[in-house]
Amino acid sequence: MNHYNLALLGFGNVGRALVRLLLRKEEELRDQYATAWKITGVASRRLGWRANPDGFDPHLLLDGNFQTEGVVAPSLADWLSAARADLLFENTSLNAENGEPAISHIRAALEGGLAVERPDRPVARLAAGDLVSVETTALTAMVDTASGLFRMTLGIGGNLAAF
Repeated sequence: MNHYNLALLGFGNVGRALVRLLLRKEEELRDQYATAWKITGVASRRLGWRANPDGFDPHLLLDGNFQTEGVVAPSLADWLSAARADLLFENTSLNAENGEPAISHIRAALEGGLAVERPDRPVARLAAGDLVSVETTALTAMVDTASGLFRMTLGIGGNLAAF
């Protein structure tokens, strides 16, 4: 069984929909892909940088109950470290002209060895030639500006593609 710690950066409509989808697909991920997950980090402008390496209860998160377990980290880097995440779902709003703060969030996660998912393509176009240079032994970053592809995948195999 592959176990993944997930960090959600941005917990508005997209982040909440992702949690509902993960809950709905939990059995399928476990049975068909031998994949289990827990949410170890959740952050937003309203919540701050909340981390719990033991995992937050996703049902309570959806109910707006941000449990007192864990820590509130002072910065993105501290949050990523405290959450001990394997995968960052970067769902923040961004400046359409420069891609910030998403590009900085993605760069920090990649430099920390995390896989990254982002729900839109504009970041790829804005970061072409920048994020592609960020690579660790456990991660491969690909940017194809012609097709608008922006993909971060674990280079060590596993079933991360199940997400």
